[in-house]
Amino acid sequence: MGITYDGPYADLIDSYGHEGYAARKLPGGQLTSIWNYQNREFLGYVAKCECGWTGSTLHPPTEEGREAAHDEWDHEHLQPLINEAKRAWHRWADRAGGDLKDVANLVRDQQFGHAASLLSRLIEQLETRQRVVTELAEGRDR
Repeated sequence: MGITYDGPYADLIDSYGHEGYAARKLPGGQLTSIWNYQNREFLGYVAKCECGWTGSTLHPPTEEGREAAHDEWDHEHLQPLINEAKRAWHRWADRAGGDLKDVANLVRDQQFGHAASLLSRLIEQLETRQRVVTELAEGRDR
């Protein structure tokens, strides 16, 4: 079982694609997320993410080491993703503005199907951004 971020920026960073966990490093160097290794020797914990990111620290094979690996995933991988999502609002707004101009051109050119598809995509983006802002307004900023 890993850790999945469920804060306001979850949809913007694809949080389910960034599930973090403390992998056990086995004596042969293999990292495993299999949790039934209680009776097998392992060297320690390494922070891992479903996206393929791997932490650089070997944490002790203790509960504190497992927690430290989770903290490393949070600080070194998750928080930079969240910070980038926070900074990306203006870039998104510029792209959305360009897409709206494209819709206007498509309607002018009577390409209504393409215009409707582009508008649907924009509506989905707006709904996602609205959820983010609503959660932020509710004080869920993390």
